[in-house]
Amino acid sequence: SHYLTKSSGPDGSGQTPTVPTRPCGYVFRRGDIAWNCRTCQSDSTCVLCDACFRESDHTGHEVFFHRTSPGGCCDCGDVEAWRVEGCCPK
Repeated sequence: SHYLTKSSGPDGSGQTPTVPTRPCGYVFRRGDIAWNCRTCQSDSTCVLCDACFRESDHTGHEVFFHRTSPGGCCDCGDVEAWRVEGCCPK
C-alpha cells in the first residue's frame, strides 16, 4: 500500500463532501480494479470501484488496489461501510 500525496478529487476544492443519494452498488467482474483505503473503510472487505475512487479524495490516506474475482460490490455511499469523506459525489 501507499499514501496518496496529491488530490485525486474531481476539483481539488477541499469542500465538505456530501453523502451520495444512494450507494453505488457496482458489481465487480473478474479483473476489475477495487480500491481499499485503510483511512475510510470500516473493514478490509469494504472497497470502492475504480470510477468512484477516481471521483473521491483520498489525499494523505493509505490506499491500495487489487484485481477482483466476480461478485462483491462497490461500497461508495454506504455509510456503514465507508466514511462519507471518502465517498464520491455521485
